[in-house]
Amino acid sequence: MVSIVGCRGIGKTTLAVEVYQSLKERYCCHTIVSVSRGHDLRMILISILTHVGMQINGFRECDEEQLIHKLSEFLKTRRYFIVIEDIWDLSTWKILRWAFPDNGCGSRILVTTCIISIASPSCYFAEDHIFRMAPLSDAEARKLFFSRIFHPEHCCPLRLEEICIDILKKCGGIPLAIITIASLLATKSDENEWRRVRDAIGTILDKSATLNGMKQILNFAYFDLPFHLRTCLLYLAVFREGYVIDKERLIRRWMAEGFIIEEHGKSLEEVGEYYFNELINRGLIQSVCIRYDGRIEACQVQNMIWDLILSKSAEENFVTRYDDPGSIFGLQDRIRRLSLYCDHDRKDIFVPSAITASHIRSLTVCVTDKEMPTLANFRALRVLDLESSGELEGANYLQHIGKLCMLKYLRLQATRIIELPEQVVELQLLQTLDLTRALINILPCNIVRLKQLTYLLVKNVKLPDGIGELQLLQELSHVEVESSNSPNSLEELGRLCMLRVLGLDWCISDTDICRETCVRSLISSLDKLGTSNLQSLHIGGGSGCSLDFLLDSLSAPFDHLHKFRMTSDYYFPRIPGWMTSLVSLRLLEINIDTVGEDALMILGKLPSLLVLLLSVKSSAHNQGLIIASCGFRCLKQFDFICCKGLDMVMFEQGGMPALEQLHLKLRAKGVFVNYGFQFGIEHIASLRYLHVDIACEDAEAREVEAAEDAIRSAISAHPGHLRLELRRLGEEDVMHGEGADVESEEMMEEDQTSPAGAAYNYNTFESFMLHLWHFLQLIVGRMKPRVTRLPSTPWLPHRQAAGQRFPPTQEATYSVSEMDSGAIQAFEEQLRQEGLESLFNYTQKLKPRAGGGR
Repeated sequence: MVSIVGCRGIGKTTLAVEVYQSLKERYCCHTIVSVSRGHDLRMILISILTHVGMQINGFRECDEEQLIHKLSEFLKTRRYFIVIEDIWDLSTWKILRWAFPDNGCGSRILVTTCIISIASPSCYFAEDHIFRMAPLSDAEARKLFFSRIFHPEHCCPLRLEEICIDILKKCGGIPLAIITIASLLATKSDENEWRRVRDAIGTILDKSATLNGMKQILNFAYFDLPFHLRTCLLYLAVFREGYVIDKERLIRRWMAEGFIIEEHGKSLEEVGEYYFNELINRGLIQSVCIRYDGRIEACQVQNMIWDLILSKSAEENFVTRYDDPGSIFGLQDRIRRLSLYCDHDRKDIFVPSAITASHIRSLTVCVTDKEMPTLANFRALRVLDLESSGELEGANYLQHIGKLCMLKYLRLQATRIIELPEQVVELQLLQTLDLTRALINILPCNIVRLKQLTYLLVKNVKLPDGIGELQLLQELSHVEVESSNSPNSLEELGRLCMLRVLGLDWCISDTDICRETCVRSLISSLDKLGTSNLQSLHIGGGSGCSLDFLLDSLSAPFDHLHKFRMTSDYYFPRIPGWMTSLVSLRLLEINIDTVGEDALMILGKLPSLLVLLLSVKSSAHNQGLIIASCGFRCLKQFDFICCKGLDMVMFEQGGMPALEQLHLKLRAKGVFVNYGFQFGIEHIASLRYLHVDIACEDAEAREVEAAEDAIRSAISAHPGHLRLELRRLGEEDVMHGEGADVESEEMMEEDQTSPAGAAYNYNTFESFMLHLWHFLQLIVGRMKPRVTRLPSTPWLPHRQAAGQRFPPTQEATYSVSEMDSGAIQAFEEQLRQEGLESLFNYTQKLKPRAGGGR
C-alpha cells in the first residue's frame, strides 16, 4: 500500500488518477473512490462492490460489517487495485481497511490524504510506504504558470516579468494556486490589471499560511468572474462532494433554471457549453472525460474550490443542502434550491412542515430508503432530479407530479419507478425528460402533448405514436422500433426538423409481415432528417433483425452527420454507398463481413473522420491488414476487431499519420507463424497507445508467449512515448493443460520512453513504486497540476525467460549516464528515507561506470 500525502491543491489526486488510469487494466478488479467529508461509509462500500464486479442484489439491506465481509471475501482470491481519495479521518480508514485482504496476488491500494497522522497509521501491511509531495520548484512553477497564459511559441513580455515573479512567490509552488491565478490572468491583457491581481492576493504561501492564502486566491478568482459564471459555479453545490458531473446534465439544469443568457445565432445549449468551458479554462472545475473531438464530457470540483462554493452558496442562500436534520432550520421560508442526501441508516429524511415549499425552484434528491418529501406543495419547482435505490413506490410518489406546472427538467433514477403517471401531460413547460437510468419501458400515450419537450432520453422504450407532434425535439434516444409500431409513427420521425440526435433499436425480425412497410417508413424519415440538422445517428438491432435496408436505400446527403454508430450482430456485405458522401463524419462504428483494400480506400477518403471502430468477420482472403499510405489523414483512434483474429498488420509509410490510439485483435498462432513480422508502427510517430488482444484459441503456450514477444519486438523501433497493453483472450483454451482464468491474466504494459520498451513487472512492490516515480515526471512534463521534480527514473531490467528474445542488454534499462553524481546521490538518499532499499539496490546496479559499462 502507498499513501500519498501533501497539502491541499498540491496535486495528490492528479497523481493518483494518472497512476490508476495507467495500471487499472492489469488488475481483474479495480476502482477509484472518493471518501469525502460527511461521507456515507455504506455507500462507499457499495460503490466499491459494484465497480469491482460483484452483483448488487441484497446490498441495500446489509450493514457496514456485512458489506466489509462480502468485499473481503470477494477480493480474497482476486488481484485488485483500489484508489481511495481524500481520507479525512483515521476512524474511517480503520474500518475500511478490513475490506482489503493481503492476498498475495500482487494487489495494490493507493491512498491520498492531507494529514500525515492519518497516513502513518494507515500503513498496516508489510510493504507500506508514505509518499510526501512537495511544492514545485521555481523552474517548474514558471513553466506551469506561463504555459497557462502564453502561447507555446511566445514567452512572457519583459514588462510583465517582475510582476510574474512576485505572483509566483506568493503562490508558493502550489499547483492549484498557480493554475487559478494563471487562468485568471489569461483573460487580462492590461499591465495594470496584472498589478491589481498581484497586490490583491496577499502574502507568500508558506507552510503556516498555505490554507488561508489559498482561500484568499480562490476568493479573488471567484469575485473576478462575470455574474452569470458566478451563478453557474454556485449551482454546483447541488451535487455531492467528489461527484463526477455530466456536462449535458449540468447545462440542461442551467437552462431550466434560466441561468443561460440568449445570444444571437447560438442555441442555449451552445451558450451553456461556452459557460462550462470558461469555468474549465479558469481552473475552477476540472475536466474528467475528453471526447475524440476534444470536447469535454464531464467535470469534477477540487476540494478547496468545493469549500469555496459551499461557503458562497450558504452566504447567498443559493443552495440549501440537507445533510443533517438541523441544517435547514431558520431558513424554512427562504429556501430556493434544496438538495437532500441521506444514507441507509438515517430514518429521518423529510422536509419539515415549517418549510415553505412553494418557494423551492430546484429539488435534488438522493436517498436509499422510501421516506421522501411529498411533491404536492412544490408548485414553483423548475428542476426535479431524483435518485433512489430504495423501496420508493413510483406510482404513489409521482401521483402529484401534474401539479408541478413550472417544471422544466425531470430526471428519474429510481429502481422502483416503473411507470410515469398520465398526469405528466400537465407539465406543459417540460424541456428535458431523462429516464435513461429508470426501469420505465412504457411512456404514457399522451406524452406527445408536451409541446416544449426538447430532450427525450429513454431506454428500452417503444417509439411513441404521434412523435411528430414534438416539433421542438432535439434529442430522441434510445427508443425501440417494434412491429406494433404503426407505419405512421415511423413516418412522423421525419417531421422532427430540429432533431440533432437519434438513437433507436430495430426490433422487427426479418420474417415479420410488417417489416417491409416499416422499412419504407423509416427510410423515408431518415432521408428527411438527413437533409435537415441530424448530427448523430445510432442504430442497434437484435438477433434476427437485419439492418440490410441501410445498405443502399438512403439517398440524403447527411451533410451535418458527425457520428454514426451501428451496434448489432448484423454485418454489411460491403461499405454502404451513401457513406462516401459523409463529409462531416467524425466517428464511425460499423460491422462489415470482409474488409480489404477497397473498403479501406472508401473509409480513408472520409475527410473529417477521427474515430473508426471497425468490426469484421474476416479480412480479405483471410490475409492480414495492410494500411496504405493514402487516406485517413485525420484519424486519431482505430479499433479493428476481426472475429477470427488477424495474423498480421502492416502500416505503410504515411498510413494513418495522425493516429494516437490503436486497438487490434491478433491470432496467437498466426503471429507465431509470421514470427518476425513488422507492424510498421515506427511509421506512426503520433501513436501513444496500443492495445492488442491475443486470441489464444488452438495455440500452444509457447506460441502465445512467442507471439507476445514478436509484438514487443515489432514495436521496439517506435520513436515516441508508446504505451502497450497486451491481453490474452480465451487463455483457458491454450494447449498446455494448465489454462488460467482469463480474469487473472496480468496485462503487460510497456512504456517506450525507455529504450526498446523496458517492461514493467508489477508482481514486485518496487516496480509499482517505480511506476509512481515515473508518473511524477510525466505529470510535470504534461503541464498538469504539478508535483515535485525528481531525477531521471531508473528502469527495472528485463527478466529474460526461456524462448524470449529481448533487445540488446545495453538497451534494457533506462540510461542514467546523463545524471550528475549529485543527482544520483540525492535520488538514492530519498529512496533510503522512503524505505525503498530494494529499489535503491537497483540504482546501485544502474550507476554508469568508467568506459560506459554498468
